[in-house]
Amino acid sequence: MIQLYGDLFDLAKFFDKQPDPGDVANSGHCSGFAKIAPGNKDLFFSHVAMSGYNTMNRVLKLYKFGYG
Repeated sequence: MIQLYGDLFDLAKFFDKQPDPGDVANSGHCSGFAKIAPGNKDLFFSHVAMSGYNTMNRVLKLYKFGYG
């Protein structure tokens, strides 16, 4: 459902859905993802901000913790 959220705006327009003041659509447009690799070897994070291209920043972060 997280990945489908961006398509919901198009579907709402197609079905002529009236805006709901308490709807989540007005609270920001982001999604996140976290995954633990098999054997707990890595932890992956992802974040998507659905805004205009001019506000996009690509940041790659690599953290190395001396746990193992």
